[in-house]
Amino acid sequence: MDGEDVLLTFARGNENRARHLRRCFTTLRDHAPDPQVRKLAADVLTGRADPRQAMRTPAMNEFVAPRLRRGLSALPLDDQDKLRELAERGRRQYLGDG
Repeated sequence: MDGEDVLLTFARGNENRARHLRRCFTTLRDHAPDPQVRKLAADVLTGRADPRQAMRTPAMNEFVAPRLRRGLSALPLDDQDKLRELAERGRRQYLGDG
Protein backbone atom coordinates (compact mmCIF):
# COMPACT_ATOMS: atom_id res chain seq x y z
CA MET A 1 0.00 0.00 0.00
CA ASP A 2 1.48 3.38 -0.93
CA GLY A 3 1.48 6.51 1.24
CA GLU A 4 -1.63 7.95 -0.38
CA ASP A 5 -3.63 4.81 0.42
CA VAL A 6 -2.24 4.58 3.97
CA LEU A 7 -3.16 8.17 4.77
CA LEU A 8 -6.59 7.94 3.15
CA THR A 9 -7.30 4.69 5.02
CA PHE A 10 -6.02 6.21 8.26
CA ALA A 11 -8.30 9.21 7.64
CA ARG A 12 -11.22 6.78 7.10
CA GLY A 13 -11.73 7.97 3.55
CA ASN A 14 -11.87 11.66 4.45
CA GLU A 15 -9.83 13.32 1.71
CA ASN A 16 -9.47 16.63 3.59
CA ARG A 17 -8.08 14.84 6.60
CA ALA A 18 -5.73 12.76 4.42
CA ARG A 19 -4.53 15.93 2.63
CA HIS A 20 -3.92 17.61 5.99
CA LEU A 21 -1.94 14.60 7.23
CA ARG A 22 0.08 14.55 4.01
CA ARG A 23 0.99 18.23 4.48
CA CYS A 24 1.95 17.63 8.12
CA PHE A 25 4.14 14.63 7.37
CA THR A 26 5.68 16.41 4.38
CA THR A 27 6.60 19.35 6.61
CA LEU A 28 8.15 16.97 9.13
CA ARG A 29 10.05 15.13 6.40
CA ASP A 30 11.39 18.34 4.89
CA HIS A 31 12.06 20.48 7.97
CA ALA A 32 12.43 18.47 11.19
CA PRO A 33 15.93 18.85 12.61
CA ASP A 34 15.93 15.25 13.90
CA PRO A 35 16.90 12.73 11.19
CA GLN A 36 14.80 10.01 12.88
CA VAL A 37 11.70 12.20 12.64
CA ARG A 38 12.44 12.99 8.99
CA LYS A 39 12.82 9.27 8.22
CA LEU A 40 9.61 8.34 10.05
CA ALA A 41 7.70 11.02 8.15
CA ALA A 42 9.19 9.85 4.84
CA ASP A 43 8.22 6.26 5.69
CA VAL A 44 4.63 7.33 6.36
CA LEU A 45 4.48 9.27 3.08
CA THR A 46 5.70 6.26 1.09
CA GLY A 47 3.48 3.77 2.91
CA ARG A 48 6.32 1.97 4.71
CA ALA A 49 5.00 3.07 8.12
CA ASP A 50 1.58 3.53 9.64
CA PRO A 51 0.92 7.11 10.85
CA ARG A 52 -0.27 5.94 14.26
CA GLN A 53 2.82 3.79 14.80
CA ALA A 54 5.11 6.61 13.65
CA MET A 55 3.51 9.10 16.04
CA ARG A 56 3.94 6.69 18.96
CA THR A 57 7.71 6.39 18.58
CA PRO A 58 9.96 8.04 21.17
CA ALA A 59 11.66 10.18 18.50
CA MET A 60 8.38 11.60 17.22
CA ASN A 61 7.01 12.10 20.73
CA GLU A 62 10.14 13.97 21.84
CA PHE A 63 9.85 16.20 18.78
CA VAL A 64 6.10 16.85 18.73
CA ALA A 65 5.15 17.00 22.44
CA PRO A 66 7.02 20.18 23.41
CA ARG A 67 5.83 21.97 20.29
CA LEU A 68 2.25 20.94 20.98
CA ARG A 69 2.49 22.17 24.58
CA ARG A 70 3.98 25.48 23.40
CA GLY A 71 1.19 25.90 20.83
CA LEU A 72 -1.55 25.09 23.30
CA SER A 73 -0.15 27.47 25.89
CA ALA A 74 -0.31 30.29 23.33
CA LEU A 75 -4.07 29.93 22.82
CA PRO A 76 -6.08 32.88 24.14
CA LEU A 77 -8.35 30.76 26.35
CA ASP A 78 -9.92 33.81 27.98
CA ASP A 79 -10.97 35.39 24.66
CA GLN A 80 -13.84 33.42 23.10
CA ASP A 81 -14.04 35.71 20.04
CA LYS A 82 -10.35 35.19 19.29
CA LEU A 83 -10.73 31.42 19.78
CA ARG A 84 -13.64 31.36 17.31
CA GLU A 85 -11.59 33.39 14.82
CA LEU A 86 -8.65 31.00 15.15
CA ALA A 87 -10.95 27.99 14.81
CA GLU A 88 -12.47 29.41 11.63
CA ARG A 89 -9.04 30.16 10.16
CA GLY A 90 -7.94 26.61 10.96
CA ARG A 91 -11.10 25.18 9.38
CA ARG A 92 -10.48 27.13 6.17
CA GLN A 93 -6.85 25.99 6.04
CA TYR A 94 -7.88 22.40 6.77
CA LEU A 95 -10.44 22.48 3.96
CA GLY A 96 -7.98 24.13 1.61
CA ASP A 97 -9.91 27.33 1.04
CA GLY A 98 -7.97 29.72 3.21
